[in-house]
Amino acid sequence: MPPPDWSMDAVLSDLNLARAFVALRIETKLYESAGTTVADIWEETVDRWTMKEAIVQGDISLSFSVADEVSNRLANWAASALALQEGDVVALVMSNRPEFVLAWLALAKLGVVTAFINHNLRGPALGHCLRIAKARAVLFDAPHRSAIAHVMATEPDLRSLKAARLGEGIGSPVPGAPAGGAIAPAAEATHPAASARDAAEAAAAGSEDADDAADAADDSFTATLAKLELDAGAGMLAASSDRPSRLLRSKTNIFSNFGLIYTSGTTGLPKASVISHSRLHMAACLFSRIYHVGHADRIYTVLPLYHASGGLIGSGIMLYQGATLVIRPRFSARAFWSDCRRYRATVVQYIGELCRYLVNSPPGDPADEKGHGVRIAIGNGLRPDVWGPFQDRFAVPEVGEFYAATEGNAGLFNWCRSRADRGAVGRMGALSWAMGIMSMVRFDEEEEEAVRDPATGMCVPCLPGEKGELLGLIAEGDPSRQFRGYYGNKAATEKKILRDVLTRGDTWFRTGDLLVRDAEGRFWFKDRIGDTFRWKGENVATTEVAEALGRVSTLAESNVYGVEVPGKDGRAGMAAVVLSPEAMAACPTACDPANKGPAARRASDAAAAAAALDAPRLFQHLRECLPAYAVPVFVRILPQMDTTGTFKHQKVQLRKQGADPTVVPDPLLVLDVEAGTYVPLTIERWTEIASARSKL
Repeated sequence: MPPPDWSMDAVLSDLNLARAFVALRIETKLYESAGTTVADIWEETVDRWTMKEAIVQGDISLSFSVADEVSNRLANWAASALALQEGDVVALVMSNRPEFVLAWLALAKLGVVTAFINHNLRGPALGHCLRIAKARAVLFDAPHRSAIAHVMATEPDLRSLKAARLGEGIGSPVPGAPAGGAIAPAAEATHPAASARDAAEAAAAGSEDADDAADAADDSFTATLAKLELDAGAGMLAASSDRPSRLLRSKTNIFSNFGLIYTSGTTGLPKASVISHSRLHMAACLFSRIYHVGHADRIYTVLPLYHASGGLIGSGIMLYQGATLVIRPRFSARAFWSDCRRYRATVVQYIGELCRYLVNSPPGDPADEKGHGVRIAIGNGLRPDVWGPFQDRFAVPEVGEFYAATEGNAGLFNWCRSRADRGAVGRMGALSWAMGIMSMVRFDEEEEEAVRDPATGMCVPCLPGEKGELLGLIAEGDPSRQFRGYYGNKAATEKKILRDVLTRGDTWFRTGDLLVRDAEGRFWFKDRIGDTFRWKGENVATTEVAEALGRVSTLAESNVYGVEVPGKDGRAGMAAVVLSPEAMAACPTACDPANKGPAARRASDAAAAAAALDAPRLFQHLRECLPAYAVPVFVRILPQMDTTGTFKHQKVQLRKQGADPTVVPDPLLVLDVEAGTYVPLTIERWTEIASARSKL
């Protein structure tokens, strides 16, 4: 009897993967010889599916023809008004809306690189992203006007940026107008949450906006922007709808830089991952072929378009296959399935937290929950405890779970069509695994480094069922094996490369994740390594949070990590802190290492510690410095900071203890957003959180 990973099921899975990767190789070679770019692929799709719906949002519907004409107008306007040249970088700070996609299409037609910036960022983090991209200009929509004004007013080196506002003259064709006719303003894509539940749902999708109205009231910010910004809408109406000449992108090819997508960095601020034209093509080609998505499909996405999932996969399949992309500004559990029926969606995109919200939502109209036409959900992070209830309750026949990093080359796919596949992040049978393009090596979690054989110096491969770090072999010339690194950051790029893994001189991309590959070739996610964790669908950099805590006068030291919370995907942020001597003097029992009394007493000590560290001021400071998803949910008051033998902060034991006040021997605080502070984490409050009666 053959080994489990040679079963017929495993072989068929491998053949499905092989079919997609062979097509990718062939197309890449053809595109390389023809000098094809993303813009050319788009224009070929437009010529084939001229009158078919390309992008839909609300009552707005753009055919491929009209979408192309609008992007042509924007490209022709931008080339003149912003004096853009091939190879320039333009930042895009926008909500989920059709203009987001049309903007990067327009820039691609000019050979210009788009920096996809998280529109939740404010202040120094936003300035950092603009700066490391070396952006020549920034395109934004009205809801983010004050954020751009703020950063340009407070950071003088960014004042030379040209700023252009989109959304005043871009959008759907006026109903009944002929192709190429008048363009009507698009409705703003941000809709205030109608309730606290909507706000929580928006946060889960990573799409919560800061209160821009407050910033807009600051005349110095708006005055700065008024001097610098251009209204793209007005200029576009006079611009030509003809396609820009290919000569404007004559030096751009399939391996040239297409965009920058930001990932959380261990240096404390986001890093810009380099995305080539071939990488966008790869995402579109592989996902559409592995999960059998074609031009007849309608893809419903609520995921942020500045992320790889929404920005490359959903938009990429639309561009590559001629599928229809249905965009919702932000996630709503109540509207999700009714939207799917209304827009006739056949494919939905997800992150794990989104599916948990849906499963935990009250029962809705059965006609919506089971009468939709969705045949597959594609995404990542769907946890095993949610997977079955999600498919069963909402009658979703297939799930396309995948594992990948925006910048990396280690991608796994699980085309889940049976119960046996539920919970796995990917599958590679014996045929795929024998290709040697990925490996699993043993990892020392205490020292946070790969285990090496003392005799050979090589890494030690994992056996089936053994936990280890997933690695991807780096090979230039193959888009599926490339690692382009981080834009302008050689040090961060080098940290993601592991050398001399299986043979002398080989190089591998480090995923930074611990997985297990079982005997049947299925992969199971176990944990993230080191300085990042995932919460609310976002990667949180612990050093960025620690840096913000380091500017708090009542704290002497901090150790940031993620902790598991029952019923929640990912890990919630925990800041284990040592108070400053002054703050410690104000609550001596809370900081006494000998004080390991009952939980009730620790709650009293936590209240004293909250007063000593000025919890409301701490919350306000963190909210101003960090994106909402990065603000620590829990604070643990330590009497002293424990370190490893190499003087690193001890995190393993702290992570294991989590945030349960019946387990943690120190005073604990929990974030209370409505009160704008941190409050003692009592056993009663923890029970409410663990049972989902209290939201985080």
